[in-house]
Amino acid sequence: MEHCSKCAGSTDGFKCKQCGSDMHQKDPYHACGREMVQLKCAGCGKAEDNCLCL
Repeated sequence: MEHCSKCAGSTDGFKCKQCGSDMHQKDPYHACGREMVQLKCAGCGKAEDNCLCL
């Protein structure tokens, strides 16, 4: 299992840090760009870069 890079908590799928779309798998063709899709923090439900758990 992977961990959130901001808070080190568990993750739950993927999320776009720009538009907030939730995904079960990382989508390399996401409309905002694949670099915007990150692991989703299970604690706060945000993308890693937007994690609010700290």
